[in-house]
Amino acid sequence: MKVDEVIEYLDNKLQAKRFKDDRKDNGVLIKGKKEVNKIATATNTSFETINKVIKEKVDFLIVHHPSWEWADQDNREKKLKLLEKNGISLYVSHDAMDCVTEIGMGDTLAKLFGIKVEGRFADWNILPWSKKEDDKRVKDVYVGVYGTLKKEMNFEDFVDLVEKKLGCKIDSWKCKDKVKKIGIITGGGLESMWIKESKELGCDTYLSGQTKMFAVLYGIESGLNIISATHYATESIGMKGLVNVIKKDLGLDVIFIKEVNTG
Repeated sequence: MKVDEVIEYLDNKLQAKRFKDDRKDNGVLIKGKKEVNKIATATNTSFETINKVIKEKVDFLIVHHPSWEWADQDNREKKLKLLEKNGISLYVSHDAMDCVTEIGMGDTLAKLFGIKVEGRFADWNILPWSKKEDDKRVKDVYVGVYGTLKKEMNFEDFVDLVEKKLGCKIDSWKCKDKVKKIGIITGGGLESMWIKESKELGCDTYLSGQTKMFAVLYGIESGLNIISATHYATESIGMKGLVNVIKKDLGLDVIFIKEVNTG
């Protein structure tokens, strides 16, 4: 398949163009070989990921996290040059996978735990670290989902379920004995303002990725169970789920690149 056809498919499937003011985080960053025979998805643009896709002879890499300069510092340029040298296209699906319905991060994680999604919350336009100006706002995009378990569970049993499904140890703080209605924002979604929204929606539990002290403190002081299941684990599920979606739609060889969980 032509590389431009793959890019067009992803732009449409992930609604990447809705986030036109954040194209560095949504869309193609490197266009490699003209023909695409093998695609890989991964959570991070890490050296581990890049070396594995080179070994697997991947033509097209789709990541959730690009190589941000603030995070990768002097390693960013090295990573991009390594991909370019090997003719590997790089496509980023950050805001897109955070917000897209059905196949996005929140929906995929909810499905994994048997949670029926009832609605969405946490307006993408208003983030703890930035607020979009009126002329740059995108309608109806949310980074969180909330819903109910098919059957109410004891808190300890639900924590065990999360650890089993994600394959890692997690941090948890119990305020209620039972878990029924849950708010979810994957990755770096452990923020007080979003926990507050979950509480107002009637959630008894809030599940996210990496731990943030003040958010956890707010959550438990507000009477919610808090579960911090690591940034990597909560978002790798979405990128792994994307494999079957692309494989079904394009009929190409698609694999998921597993990385070391660094939190």
